[in-house]
Amino acid sequence: MKRTFSYTTEWSDWSENSPSTRGRLPRAVRLPDGEMIDLTPDERFQRPSRSGYFQIHANVRVRIAHWGDNGTQRMGRAGGKMDVIAPKGSEFLFEQRCPLCGGHIGMTTDSDAPPMFHPACKAEMDENEAAWAEQMA
Repeated sequence: MKRTFSYTTEWSDWSENSPSTRGRLPRAVRLPDGEMIDLTPDERFQRPSRSGYFQIHANVRVRIAHWGDNGTQRMGRAGGKMDVIAPKGSEFLFEQRCPLCGGHIGMTTDSDAPPMFHPACKAEMDENEAAWAEQMA
């Protein structure tokens, strides 16, 4: 089974919402037999085949491409693409990070999962929102 994942990031000096990112690359694949294979580039990603795939496991091959510009026109764009060939029935896992502190929370099989916060970060955010609402009243 072949799956393709991609992401795009855009940033601008003029935007308060910068940078914005769409899509994510998986962090790991869980094979049908339960074995977890890390998809983070490391020493396994040294010699691609003629087709550009890296054989990182007996049943898993990966091809990665990244692109981007340097943002010289006050707008920058970058992105990446990952093709993964894995056995049918494999699950792809995506890393969950806290939007406030950027720390690792866990893994999910849903690339569009809603953001999760560490309990301390969520409490701090709620406290700041309450203080801000009090000031506005």
